[in-house]
Amino acid sequence: MTAVDFETGKTVYKVFAGCGRNWNNSYGPITIGPNGRAYIGVFNGLVSISDG
Repeated sequence: MTAVDFETGKTVYKVFAGCGRNWNNSYGPITIGPNGRAYIGVFNGLVSISDG
């Protein structure tokens, strides 16, 4: 997952969440929860990503 600064286009945050068949999200949405975490449904479950 990569966050890009809207004004400059520069990468401001990047995290590797996994690769391979089990990490495929089949072009599903990324949902931002009220706690600021990103939730992404993948082939075998749910991935949660946060910056701290």
